[in-house]
Amino acid sequence: MTDPRIFWLSLVFLAACATPGPSLQDSAYAQDEDSATDDGAPPPLPLQVPVQGLMAGLVDSAARDILGPAAKPEAMSTHEWLQAGLAAITLSGASTLITSHGSNPDDVSRLTDPDYQDGAVALQAASRAVGRAVLRTDAKAYHLAAEQLAAACQSCHQEYRPGLHSAASEFIAQDGGATEKTARPLVTEPSP
Repeated sequence: MTDPRIFWLSLVFLAACATPGPSLQDSAYAQDEDSATDDGAPPPLPLQVPVQGLMAGLVDSAARDILGPAAKPEAMSTHEWLQAGLAAITLSGASTLITSHGSNPDDVSRLTDPDYQDGAVALQAASRAVGRAVLRTDAKAYHLAAEQLAAACQSCHQEYRPGLHSAASEFIAQDGGATEKTARPLVTEPSP
């Protein structure tokens, strides 16, 4: 049984997903990291891991928790809905973290790359779309949001990790969803 506090915290986050969030340019991360925020709070702690570490440790596993159930032909269980909601929370936060200065010198060059920034915005938008679908337990919206997430991941990987994934259905197959023999598009008609 899942801790009820996690369920309620997830609902609070998912409800926040129903409202539009700030753009990257409006965020504290668009400011100089050495300055205090407008409300006088100190700047965020420095990210002391490389962005690739965040991708492997947070983004990849959270994406699998969303994309895996989307690739299955049967309806999602209550546990899968909860797990997808928690994964949406993780991806939304990770999309902010991957736009922070990491410990790898290559991370700094990404911060000034508009395509990379657009990819982070797409990741956050997709995670929020998943969150809204989970909040409503709307299977059709969930599948569309999963497609949006797969496209965001695939686009970024094509640019920054070429050869890692090629097609959305193969993306699922390589990340632990369907096998290559059963790989298919993510969006299928949800079961009633």
